Amino acid sequence: MGFYVSAKGEEALRHYKYCGGDHSFMYRYVLTPMNKRLIHLFPRWMAPNTITSISFFVSIAIYATTAFYNRRLDQAMPPWVYVYLALSLFAYQTLDNLDGRQAVRTNSSSPLGMLFDHGVDALNASLQTCVVASLLQVGSGWKLWYLFFNFATAFYFTTWEEYHTGELFMGLVNGPSDGIFLCYTLSLLTALWPGVWALPITQVLGPEIGAPLMSVLDKVMPFAVLHLHDLILVVLTVGLVPTVAWSFFAVRRHYVRKNQSYLWHAISSALPYIILQAAFVGAMLYSPSRIFHTIPRRFVLGSGFTFSLIVCKIQIAHLVEERYTPFRKSLLPFCLASLNSIYGGLTGTVLVDEFVAFTVCFCATGLMWAHMAFFVIREFTAALGISAFSIPYDKSSKSK
Repeated sequence: MGFYVSAKGEEALRHYKYCGGDHSFMYRYVLTPMNKRLIHLFPRWMAPNTITSISFFVSIAIYATTAFYNRRLDQAMPPWVYVYLALSLFAYQTLDNLDGRQAVRTNSSSPLGMLFDHGVDALNASLQTCVVASLLQVGSGWKLWYLFFNFATAFYFTTWEEYHTGELFMGLVNGPSDGIFLCYTLSLLTALWPGVWALPITQVLGPEIGAPLMSVLDKVMPFAVLHLHDLILVVLTVGLVPTVAWSFFAVRRHYVRKNQSYLWHAISSALPYIILQAAFVGAMLYSPSRIFHTIPRRFVLGSGFTFSLIVCKIQIAHLVEERYTPFRKSLLPFCLASLNSIYGGLTGTVLVDEFVAFTVCFCATGLMWAHMAFFVIREFTAALGISAFSIPYDKSSKSK
């Protein structure tokens, strides 16, 4: 019995069977035919988790590039950076698809591979929040939070749906296929006009269309200046609402078919994510030093570590067939740092310097994530009798 896998959980891991798919037209008619050819570039001895790791390093490189050229998330970057972002996002998406195809090709699919891929994608939610924020120049205000909220909410509730139903079927429009495609398309367009997303909508549309539109907007939203990137936020909202609604519908349908009560169990398993977002918003609104604006990247990455932890925990609960409880120790560092800021905003005095509090939070959640990654890999490989980064090479399959 380990930190994450009990004796009962080991038995569940050995009998786990994945059930899911992607119904996106982009995935079925563009990405799948392309990846069927690209997979032959990878040797059969390469483990799927190695491909997943490469995709994660690509994502880190994208983040580092935008952090260097757009530290405050509100500046235009050199045109070549946008081209690099587009190519790198395409590479990330491709590798993210190829790891699963490599697993099928080499007959090395396992619950560990599924969790490894899911954990990396969860951590990428915060990295890609900062990348897209740099691309759209949203700055460090509520729009940055909304980007994280959008990416994280869609991701969490698809995982939440899988935990309850045992299945993961992506919709006709989804983030991994269509959302990333939108991001690298926008990156290429931005290379032609750096800084365009931070311009007011009326300026981009010109005086003929802009002036009448401004008169209408002034009546609906007085004193508000809408920028071009606000249109992208609207598009993200249009995609998020049906995605989450479908997850709730799928969970309800699953339990109704089984004639089981589901409401409290469904709500309680969503509580960790709700608490995380409440802590995020509370610190953003009440911080006396406006810490979210001071260290936006560290703030998002700290919440990203916490998000990845709670996502991986619900995924582990699904794989080992154990109940996911709403009280997660992984929430403590970020919630304590946020409560310190909220207390300071309400009383005028913080208990701990906010910069120190969120720096400690970032380090603590990073260490918790590293602990989880190390012991989960060790316990899963021991339970399944496999290696995380190597697979047996069958010479007879070389010609297949």
